[in-house]
Amino acid sequence: MTTKWHNVVATSFSGDEPVETNMYGRTHHVCVKTLDYCDDVPPPSKNILQSTCEMCKAVVADISMVVQRHEGGYALYRTKQHVYHVLDTACSSSVLRIPPNIHTKFSTICEEIVEEHEHALASAMIDDLHTAVKTVCTSVTGMCPMTETNFKYVWTSSFHQVPYEKTMFWPPHLQNTDL
Repeated sequence: MTTKWHNVVATSFSGDEPVETNMYGRTHHVCVKTLDYCDDVPPPSKNILQSTCEMCKAVVADISMVVQRHEGGYALYRTKQHVYHVLDTACSSSVLRIPPNIHTKFSTICEEIVEEHEHALASAMIDDLHTAVKTVCTSVTGMCPMTETNFKYVWTSSFHQVPYEKTMFWPPHLQNTDL
């Protein structure tokens, strides 16, 4: 994207020095409004901020989807080297993908999960990206009760769009629709 559309990206990120509060807006402008690469997904509900379980799901889903981006075109896909490389920058780069209204809490929980449970998180992603959210949020961190069953509908950033058949998580705004 930065090679093919360098002028669009440069224009969107020019001017004032980028700060945490405007990075998502700039990314959204380029990817959704200007280039139309991603659909404009509604922002997460305030309920996500009130639930540690929902935040854990969102964090682990976000990291899983960053890992998934390399599927099919990367020889080291889902190896230790690949997953640990993603974990090294997952929380700090989330400012580009996560809206400001939830980023502070998202970032805090992301750092907590990665710092305290890095090896278990990596193992869960290497073993199976589709079950990593459930494994990490229930068995590893305990942020979700063991009785939690809703791991299909997880809030994810609009920048994690993949072909329909590769979708791991559905955003809550689609929960009551026929898919």
